[in-house]
Amino acid sequence: MEKSRCSQIHCSHTVRPDHPQQERRQPCGTPLLHEVTFSHKENLFYPQYTYCYNSIVQSLSDLLSRPGIPEQLELWRHRSVPSGHLGDVYDGKIWKEFEAISDGFSLSKPRHYAGILNVDWFQPFKNGTTSVGVIYLALMNFPRYLRFKRQNVLLVGIIPAVKSEPASLNTFLKPLVDELKAMWEDGVLLTTSQSPTFRLQHRLALLCVSCDIPAYYQLPAYCK
Repeated sequence: MEKSRCSQIHCSHTVRPDHPQQERRQPCGTPLLHEVTFSHKENLFYPQYTYCYNSIVQSLSDLLSRPGIPEQLELWRHRSVPSGHLGDVYDGKIWKEFEAISDGFSLSKPRHYAGILNVDWFQPFKNGTTSVGVIYLALMNFPRYLRFKRQNVLLVGIIPAVKSEPASLNTFLKPLVDELKAMWEDGVLLTTSQSPTFRLQHRLALLCVSCDIPAYYQLPAYCK
């Protein structure tokens, strides 16, 4: 963990700076750093918690570098489905709408992927009460039997254990949202097992969020 000499050890963010009541305009005040005393050095400040974020661009690049993965992500285009039959997400209204887009991101184009995001909390220790949050993303372009296999799921972030679950996940989702916006608007250039030397444009859109009701209320509006 990197040491820090930052003088601001408490959060100064004010949720409602224009609230008519003075007490509602107070800064958050949550401790951000804790001081560590060394016997032969000056005291240093270290983060209270560390949020482990994993870039989805890099994770997608690693996934596509595995032999056979780019081909598996395009198999859905060759499905044979009886008329009126709903066998998977590809047959639904939302998927069809994203297929029909003519400009920019469109599921009708190769290397354009749809993601499903999951947010959940779990207890990592059998006899403890500490809850850790996890954010992960799966590609719905995969056939259903491959979609949620551990090796095909992209781990986005691990929210550190705190005394109580945060009321909002905005801060934790900010880097993910930035990457999703870039992949939606312009896409990213990545090498794959099909094209190991020449980078190809890839795009990704978030089509679905899967979580329980408590996690749903912690998500910002742009993820719902």
